[in-house]
Amino acid sequence: MPDGLNAKPLRLGELFADPYVIESPPYQRPYSWTEVEASQLLDDVTETLHDTGGARGYFLGSILLVDSEADQVGEFYGDLGELPRRFEVVDGQQRLITLTILFAVLRDLEASA
Repeated sequence: MPDGLNAKPLRLGELFADPYVIESPPYQRPYSWTEVEASQLLDDVTETLHDTGGARGYFLGSILLVDSEADQVGEFYGDLGELPRRFEVVDGQQRLITLTILFAVLRDLEASA
């Protein structure tokens, strides 16, 4: 495990894309957000996009992920390329799950249009 703490800002497109795999470890509490919290998050993101046209980023808050396979970073698996980076959520699980649900709904709405 590397020494120190590495922090960097990520866009949602990066966070939800390969080669990252985000997992919820067993010690995390169950998902508990209601429509109130999910609506507030959606309203905040939508308002930011509307006001700035996406020119200014929206600060989602700190999300703490632990690289559960830090000793394997950079390994390769045959012709498939880099192994997925597996991260365990320490903080931010409710926001990540809510965003995943919202993205899935938007995807399904787009597909049915």
